[in-house]
Amino acid sequence: MKNIYLTPPILVVMLLFLAFRFTDNLTTYEVTGRLIDSDSNAVAAHTVLLLNEQDHPIASGQSNDEGLFVLSYQAEAASVDPFDDIQGPSEFRLGSSYPNPFNPRTTVPFYAPEATQAVIDVYDILGRQVIQTQVGVGQGTHHIVVNLGPGLSQGQYLLRVRGNGFALVQGMTFISAGVSSGSAGIHVRPAGGQERMDIAPRLNISDETADLRLLVEDTDDFLQRQVQIPFAQDYDSGELILTRKRYIPGDGVTDIEGNEYRTVIIGNQEWMAENLRTTRYHDETEIETGLSDTDWRNTTTGAMAVQPHGTLSGLNSEEDVVEAYGRLYNWHAVSATGGLCPAGWRVPTDDDWNTLLAYADSLGYPNSSMTYGAGNALKSRRQEETTLGAPWATFEHPRWRFHATHRGWDIFGFSGHAGGYRVFNGNFDFVGAYGYWWSSTESSATSAPSRSKFHGSGDVSRLNLTKQFGLSVRCLRE
Repeated sequence: MKNIYLTPPILVVMLLFLAFRFTDNLTTYEVTGRLIDSDSNAVAAHTVLLLNEQDHPIASGQSNDEGLFVLSYQAEAASVDPFDDIQGPSEFRLGSSYPNPFNPRTTVPFYAPEATQAVIDVYDILGRQVIQTQVGVGQGTHHIVVNLGPGLSQGQYLLRVRGNGFALVQGMTFISAGVSSGSAGIHVRPAGGQERMDIAPRLNISDETADLRLLVEDTDDFLQRQVQIPFAQDYDSGELILTRKRYIPGDGVTDIEGNEYRTVIIGNQEWMAENLRTTRYHDETEIETGLSDTDWRNTTTGAMAVQPHGTLSGLNSEEDVVEAYGRLYNWHAVSATGGLCPAGWRVPTDDDWNTLLAYADSLGYPNSSMTYGAGNALKSRRQEETTLGAPWATFEHPRWRFHATHRGWDIFGFSGHAGGYRVFNGNFDFVGAYGYWWSSTESSATSAPSRSKFHGSGDVSRLNLTKQFGLSVRCLRE
């Protein structure tokens, strides 16, 4: 085959031709649905997004007064998987880019009848080179994965692949959607195999899927809702029931050290929505800390501790742990005359906790181990691999451990995190698995009731623990 060399002016002409060609082949698809609340009332003026497999928006809109929404996007119609290559390639050629339009990346099949060295470039509509890389490929089908990176305008781009005896071009449509598209780069991997290691590692590769994600945004009134839908076809999602949040954001509170806390009004109570972090009582007396296991076990005065960061991946200092999970206090600190909570606030009593759980029960979240139990309703949504998806599905602290059945819903804005505890003998444990919180009520001379949540259950347990345990604290407005 004769070598073909394309100069920038010829590239511009070619790109304009391809832009016309690919625009002409695009099909417009619609995604429709209706948003309602649990009482079947329409939810109006609510933002709905359509995201691609890299979680970048390709369409957006709002529900009307009847809760109806319509989202439109364009894509090439395809009756077969564009990556399929049942027979071995007989010539060098490129398949259609997929997805197209795209953001932040697209994949172009490259068919090679023999091993070769290839130079791969991307040009904009003015013929300016955007990215270039060079790689050796073997015989067979390969996937060229292109990420244009941030700062580029949406529109038509040209992929050029050239080697010994061939030069190929393919058009593709980039949709910026007003978001950054990550680091620019080109990667090539054999179809069904591993990525070539001799390419500049500038792009993280994940398996491409033919699914889109319909995302109903989280608001002050309703929880986020998402639905997986098929790509490149009209789709009616039907009635989507949104879960109403059952709280009002409070005014917040600041402790004696200047630490600021979010607060939420749940029923007739206003709670801190974060674990306490103070190192001083309200009378400015310092809380004892740094106790050895033996001293922690034997102390009869107030003390605090922090989970060791060395055992928590991604938390690199004591400050990181405190920011994520707060501090742990023994019950003697809870009952200290100096006051553990800010002025006008107090550590909740056992009855205060019962009032909170009774309110949750009255709204359909009973204190039981069921999926929609009060414990799950009061947990933070941050959890490993939660089905709620981004941004709640995370391995970064603070978060709950993965569980196949139970996940946090945060219906009431309490945002309970699994800060674990320090045992009466001084040992630390259970970050990510359990959250424990003191009450100010005393059961006996040596014990006091607490409340706990477990990542594998939907209830809130009441446990009498010895006063030497180190637990999290939430304060309640007086």
